[in-house]
Amino acid sequence: MIPLSERKTNNREQLTKDEFTKMYLVTELDDIVYNPANVKYGAIDRNKCGRGLISPIYVTFTTSEIPGFIECIVTSHDFQQRALRFEEGTVTKRQSVNPEDFVTIDILVAPQKEEQRKISEYFDCLDHLITLHQCKCDNTKIIIYIAWEQRKLGEVFAERTERANGDEELLSVTIANGVIRQANSDKRNIASEDKSNYKLVRKGDVPYNSMRMWQGAVGNSEYDGIVSPAYTVLIPLGDSNSKFFMELFKKESSLKVFQRWSQGLTSDTWNLKYPVLSTIEFLMPSGDEQAKIADYFQSLDHLITLHQQKYIFAKYVSKYAKNDILEAESASVGGSRTSFWKKEIFNMGMMTVYHGGYKAVEQPEIRKGRNTKDFGTGFYCTIIKEQAQRWARRYDTKVVSIYDVRMEADLNIKEFKEMTEEWLDFIVACRSGLSHDYDIVIGAMADDQIYNYVSDYMDGVITREQFWVLAKFKYPTHQIAFCTERSLKCLEYRDCEVL
Repeated sequence: MIPLSERKTNNREQLTKDEFTKMYLVTELDDIVYNPANVKYGAIDRNKCGRGLISPIYVTFTTSEIPGFIECIVTSHDFQQRALRFEEGTVTKRQSVNPEDFVTIDILVAPQKEEQRKISEYFDCLDHLITLHQCKCDNTKIIIYIAWEQRKLGEVFAERTERANGDEELLSVTIANGVIRQANSDKRNIASEDKSNYKLVRKGDVPYNSMRMWQGAVGNSEYDGIVSPAYTVLIPLGDSNSKFFMELFKKESSLKVFQRWSQGLTSDTWNLKYPVLSTIEFLMPSGDEQAKIADYFQSLDHLITLHQQKYIFAKYVSKYAKNDILEAESASVGGSRTSFWKKEIFNMGMMTVYHGGYKAVEQPEIRKGRNTKDFGTGFYCTIIKEQAQRWARRYDTKVVSIYDVRMEADLNIKEFKEMTEEWLDFIVACRSGLSHDYDIVIGAMADDQIYNYVSDYMDGVITREQFWVLAKFKYPTHQIAFCTERSLKCLEYRDCEVL
């Protein structure tokens, strides 16, 4: 929940200023509030703002449990998916979850209030940490316009009008994730069987939804494929950098420009076709500077991804959640209930990892090679897609395999949150051929350059202090080594991408 003054979406005066037909509801601090019609979009949270008024379309609940603990449950993806089973309504946009059904959903509650409080405070701490890093990233995204030119978009983009041949892959343009494969989309595929009129997209193109450009439905395509005829496909001209323009187009100030230039009577019919878009002017740097800015934003995205995945691991895998909280009071509450609670937390922890190689690996296996690796023998993956792509580019045939991972509760997991002395000693031991008894090891990767420094340190060419001076990563790196047959069962093959 946020104060109304902080709302950044569409004008909602018709909802907030109708004082004659609506009786607004009072909400207090720590109430659980949800929008019955928007549960599918995650419109449920704890009131952290204090006493105030909310629209009568919302529903509020109080709880006798620790509010922050209940917040952790009701805001989880798992709970919201279970709540959606109770959606009623014949029209998708008007389907809702009635409060009478909402309160019947079973949840697993930690029996002791102190245990609830610890879980709530721990997750709050992690939320603050992620927010802090995201704010640092946002503060860094300040473009200083020095010697930039005012140019029309038609000078840097042409429109691609080629149509489908019949065997291309269907793509989708999303607001949150840019251009994705339709097969990976959560939305139902409503494409017609006859795709002869669909538009062709090439790698590096910038397709956008003509009716949703003002909302940010645009992206840089990493794939060849086709999109709906309702979309517009832009081709970068000259040294124009499509990744730079994707960042530029998604800025709030840019979206306001696109909204102003969109044509139509209502927001449901607004559209922005190429002839109009081509006349819009933006300040633009040189092609070389565009590339540098795009690379910089990409490195920031990598860093944010790392911290977000650290949050997932800390939330579902850390020893604090695994031992200090989940096993507290186990004697008094009974082992079976505590074990079930532990299992529930780990069942919620789904994440995506990538493996780069020369073929799709549908059945991962552990092979002992001639060379030792950072974390010993294992099947190596990463949460950073671009890193897996760099792994794959070492081969003639370049394939990135994609997996869903669900951690089991009693796996023996070692995580190095930072490059520390312990991390270095562990790599040296593994590179020297020593074994360990961990099922999974997570941490930074010693890439080719860093490995040379590790080798020099192992051979006594440089000191430990000199190693740390030299060991500076250009980009954040990350690897997960699945070291036992049992750990491989956590991997579920989803798809692959041929580069």
